[in-house]
Amino acid sequence: MEIKDFFAQATEIYCLVEGKETKCNTWQCKEIVNCLEQLLTADGSYEMPAFGVSMHKLTIEQMKQGVWLRFVYEKEHMHNNMPFTELLIKVEPLYAGFNIIRKYNGEYTGRCFYYQTPCTMQSLWELLKTFSF
Repeated sequence: MEIKDFFAQATEIYCLVEGKETKCNTWQCKEIVNCLEQLLTADGSYEMPAFGVSMHKLTIEQMKQGVWLRFVYEKEHMHNNMPFTELLIKVEPLYAGFNIIRKYNGEYTGRCFYYQTPCTMQSLWELLKTFSF
């Protein structure tokens, strides 16, 4: 199982815009997952080792700016020997690759996952703009 396969398993998805968090409804969750699947299954997309490491206090501070998606899970999951109960991504419309930050034991701490894509996150950015968060 690849890290991209876990997004559809989230029990809740939250969108954060400039620090304001909004829980997505069922339709919005499906649209977000569909858009991510298109992005992450595009020819030339691949998961790769991340050099990024998350520090909880810094991540919480960074979440007050920009647009973020937070994927929450009912139970702990494991990928590449790294456990998580939440996944967090920053949506940057011009980025063609991004860190996937893990939350474990209540903190965004430790190694991240990374996904490289042949296209930017513009489509996901545009989708989130239609939700009027």
